[in-house]
Amino acid sequence: MKHNMIYMSPSGSTKKIINRISKALKDLDQTVSSFNMAEEEAGSVIDNVNDAGGVLWLASPVYVGHPLPLFIEMIREIDPVRIVCACAVATWGGVTSGLALMDFHKALQARGIPLAAAGLFPSVHSSMWGAQNPLCSSRPDEKDLSEAGRLTSIVVKKAGQAGTVAELTSQQIAYQGDKAAEDFSGKSLDTLRAMLPAKTADPEKCTQCGLCISECPVNALHYTPYPAADESCIFCNRCVRNCPEQAFPFDHEGTEKHLTHMSGIYNESRETILFI
Repeated sequence: MKHNMIYMSPSGSTKKIINRISKALKDLDQTVSSFNMAEEEAGSVIDNVNDAGGVLWLASPVYVGHPLPLFIEMIREIDPVRIVCACAVATWGGVTSGLALMDFHKALQARGIPLAAAGLFPSVHSSMWGAQNPLCSSRPDEKDLSEAGRLTSIVVKKAGQAGTVAELTSQQIAYQGDKAAEDFSGKSLDTLRAMLPAKTADPEKCTQCGLCISECPVNALHYTPYPAADESCIFCNRCVRNCPEQAFPFDHEGTEKHLTHMSGIYNESRETILFI
């Protein structure tokens, strides 16, 4: 069976999950094509998936309680005729997983693509690399990766069964309580964009080396004349984390305090959860 894996992994956590799933698929004699959306054009990937058919894997980190908008946009262009089923993976940084899997389910259902299984994987928060006590430190760990392997086996089994693939229902995937559902139903990256200052390099520190621009997974940074992010920024902070001159202002202490406080409000279990 052909498996098409579409993912983005600005901090590297989602890629760890994808790598384990890919290995498990190959161990089961499945054919795998992986598409890192930090390196691929969406249109080309959609064409490849529509030509190949098979199983569709979608893996996104959670931002502001949702998967990256790119994934939802791509689902709308996938031809359901040749897709056997889909599996959705969401990695989240210990604050809240929001509505990520529910968003995937809704988009796939609207396209007529059955969601056979899904997984929530806690991962070290991408904005806490300088924190004293980062949320989900050292995650995903071997236990999480083992669950990724188990998820793979379940999806392969479901996809290989004769007839229509048994899909998850809205009730099965509605894992959040009313508060989180209400909090995140109207929020997006635009909400965060309106709250935070523009991401711009400090001219007194920046050497215009271009590393941040090459590292940006969504090509949001441009010289103006110093690097500054446009409205496609997803706030992954990869530019901040990798800048050799620390030219992007970032409040590590304040960020840790705020994110830790928010994690206490939502109080989600930080264990990997599979929906099968």
